[in-house]
Amino acid sequence: MHISSNSNNKRMGKCGGFWLTKVIILLLAATTIVLASTTPPAKDDCGDDGSGGDCSNPDALRLITEEELSQYDGIAPKGTIWISVLGEVFDVTGGREYYGEGNSYHVFAGRDASPCFVTGDFTVEGGKKSLDELDVRKLKEIERWRDFYKTHEVYKPVGFLHGKYYDENGKPTYDLDLFNQRLATFRKKK
Repeated sequence: MHISSNSNNKRMGKCGGFWLTKVIILLLAATTIVLASTTPPAKDDCGDDGSGGDCSNPDALRLITEEELSQYDGIAPKGTIWISVLGEVFDVTGGREYYGEGNSYHVFAGRDASPCFVTGDFTVEGGKKSLDELDVRKLKEIERWRDFYKTHEVYKPVGFLHGKYYDENGKPTYDLDLFNQRLATFRKKK
């Protein structure tokens, strides 16, 4: 049986179109909320008041530039100290005796020096080494260090470093995806 579109419209009436419009609007609103909650806020969303990322929403993480990260190297007396592991930035000011100027882990302060966690080369050059050159077991150790900072009682997450591991929208880059793929392959083999 063939029903013409005119008879279909008459059966549906004006109410059917009204409800369809409401459902579409609700779906669009839900999609917007989900997308907004999965993307880190841009730098300006937290306000750049120099407080070390302290926002009205303490759980909000933001996108951080390498230049901004470099300002939190702890060199100024009582200055804030940030480090980055795999592009995730953490405030480690509470560990000044480790990360402050002149201390053994100061190479991590104000930069992403992920390779240093496993190479033992605590120099600026050591922090620039490619993770591609490292054995996958060492990558697992870097991941372990990142998780250590994520769950530490004193060290707090600040945001995501725009650059090697996160793009300008706070999304993982090819380098971070490759890192995660290598780890996933390693875990499957075990």
